[in-house]
Amino acid sequence: MKKTLLISSPLLAAQAMAHPGHDHSHWFSGAVHGITALAIISVVAFGAYLFNKNSKAQAQKTHTQKDKE
Repeated sequence: MKKTLLISSPLLAAQAMAHPGHDHSHWFSGAVHGITALAIISVVAFGAYLFNKNSKAQAQKTHTQKDKE
């Protein structure tokens, strides 16, 4: 399942991005791009936080198991 998702994700991303576009000269265009960038940065930061949290928990678990031996 993971392999299928990994292989198909570039294809799905291309389909999602295939739209006719929008007017970059619109007065609200800058704000929309800023909000989109903020959303992407937030998702990446949250992913990094979860990765760090999981890594610390795994290290603590491994360290605790070694102490019991």
